Amino acid sequence: MEQANVKDRSPNYPALSLEAALDAVRKLHKDDGTTPVPQETLARYAGHGKMSGPARSKIAGIRQYGLIDSAGAGKVRVSNRALPLFFHQPTDPEYKETLKALALAPPLFTQLYGQYAQASEPTIRLHLVRDRKFSEEGAKKLARIFKDTLAFAKVTAPSYTGPESEADNEDKDNLGGDHEPPAPPPGPPRPTRGTALPTVEGAALSLDFLAAGIPTRIAWMRPPTPRSIQRLIAHLELLKGDVEDAESSEGGE
Repeated sequence: MEQANVKDRSPNYPALSLEAALDAVRKLHKDDGTTPVPQETLARYAGHGKMSGPARSKIAGIRQYGLIDSAGAGKVRVSNRALPLFFHQPTDPEYKETLKALALAPPLFTQLYGQYAQASEPTIRLHLVRDRKFSEEGAKKLARIFKDTLAFAKVTAPSYTGPESEADNEDKDNLGGDHEPPAPPPGPPRPTRGTALPTVEGAALSLDFLAAGIPTRIAWMRPPTPRSIQRLIAHLELLKGDVEDAESSEGGE
């Protein structure tokens, strides 16, 4: 399995793709569930007979994706965040959403995704070498890992609305200037500060807070678990991306 070496040996750069990391953790979960195991056990599933530099780099990369948690005393366990991947089919929405969230969990991948999701590998390599001080070999390997991970998780590039082209302006001129689209019909009244939120019958727990000044409530119909909270975080991260994409599209219309 390829390992991405960098000049400063930063642990923030995954040494393997999400697909390879998930393959190792899937084997771990099949045999041991969420039981804490020695790191040597995970190293074996990742293709190493014993702990070594490359094995530790892969384990660090697997941790960067959020697939495992530290369990103390040199042990690791399958994370709650990864569990939807083992209890849902790849066609299920929850599986897809979890996979996308894990693909962008490494901080560097989040940064690259914002600017280089559509870039070619040579362009990404040049950025890594010039701006992030990667070695040529390390940049080449990491660019491949990044692109492979986005493709595996089916993470699409963020939408971008550029400046209007001359053709767009000519179309407006032919139509007699700027034409605003008809306003959509009014929707239900938006809650404001002081608005009383409706009671959720049968809720085991509810969390009330202000989101951009708007009263908001999250309700659990059953007592929340660490797994359900991790799933909520993953859903909110994806929803955040969808909202940002929608706002960008609306701003460019």
